[in-house]
Amino acid sequence: GWAVVCLLAGLVLAPLAEAGAATRPGARGYLTTPLELSLIRAKADEGQEPYARAVPGVIALAATPWIWGFSAHVLCLDANSPAWNDNGAGTPVTTANALSYHLTGSVSYAETVRLILQAAMTNVQHFDLWECELPVAWGVPELVAAADLIEDYWEGMTCTGPLQPAPGDPTLGSGPCKRLFQNW
Repeated sequence: GWAVVCLLAGLVLAPLAEAGAATRPGARGYLTTPLELSLIRAKADEGQEPYARAVPGVIALAATPWIWGFSAHVLCLDANSPAWNDNGAGTPVTTANALSYHLTGSVSYAETVRLILQAAMTNVQHFDLWECELPVAWGVPELVAAADLIEDYWEGMTCTGPLQPAPGDPTLGSGPCKRLFQNW
């Protein structure tokens, strides 16, 4: 599962002849761009390995049912909690959906990411940072990457989430999805 997502990310880091053309204005250095993902999809469609093997694996991981719930006050009892933010549970499913949106062109994957992120920003109001500092540090960047990958999808959409970027402020409202996610 997660190994397939890592393999695909590694493939993007490998030298590609088209790499120079695959950049987009404002792209963050840590994130594979939508154009790079379309190049990967084209190589997979042509049967080029390891792309032809990796892309179906990412799409299969995206099909994993979402079974991880959210609570208002998150406790991190161990390295695998909260499960929705764990690299062996919800995080790779969210990431795989964001990648699959560009690998297939199907908006259903972007909608899944939007629903997951909206559920997080609507329900999770506080992390116990003493216990959660490390799990949040390794899981949330994947959520940021997923949000970046669906940026064109949720642009102009209204979501529910925190109105202010103040930690612990439970004031929720409606507004642009990206801004509310950034507040969260």
